[in-house]
Amino acid sequence: MKSKLTKYIKKVCYLLVILFIGFFSIFQYLKYDFNKHLDQKTFENVILEVQKAEPLPENFINLYEQIHPITNINGLLYDSLREKYDRRCPCRSLSFLTYSPREGFIRHQHSLDIYFHTKKLEKKVSQKACLNAYINTFDFLFNTKGIKDASKYYFDKEPSTLNEEEMITMILMLQNPRRYNPKRSVSQKTLATKIIEIKEKIANQKEY
Repeated sequence: MKSKLTKYIKKVCYLLVILFIGFFSIFQYLKYDFNKHLDQKTFENVILEVQKAEPLPENFINLYEQIHPITNINGLLYDSLREKYDRRCPCRSLSFLTYSPREGFIRHQHSLDIYFHTKKLEKKVSQKACLNAYINTFDFLFNTKGIKDASKYYFDKEPSTLNEEEMITMILMLQNPRRYNPKRSVSQKTLATKIIEIKEKIANQKEY
């Protein structure tokens, strides 16, 4: 009996040591920016780009928030536990990209980097500022980068003159620019169905 208790205590102690090492490592990772995506110079470049981003039209932002209410990174994690995926964290979206003076924003896929980078962004800039920067640098395919180029290419309009369906299309393309691309004939039925679904959702929200 005593031998079993001793073994159990040892296992608990080992587990506590492992947990301590894990949390300590994460803390050090965040504190000292071991990863290149979190170094101070890169982070400062990202902040500058966010601040320089051209503001999106107010009606576009309002529509975006009706479709995807904005939250922070922790709110997004909470939503994932509840299997709710409507809300968005623009600072997290921007953190999927990293800034290079030569290449501008480029994509990276390190999940731990993304979380920590998002937390740092949230301390310095608003979610709306991140949304501006993200949509102004997003690749909408066919050599169209940012909403201004995309609006001109797909609809021959400025972003401020897009109608509701066109804005919904732009917002859907942020999820999947190929699946919801209005220039692709194979996408048009899927796109039209999704636009109707979103317009009905917005109409129902207004009723309440």
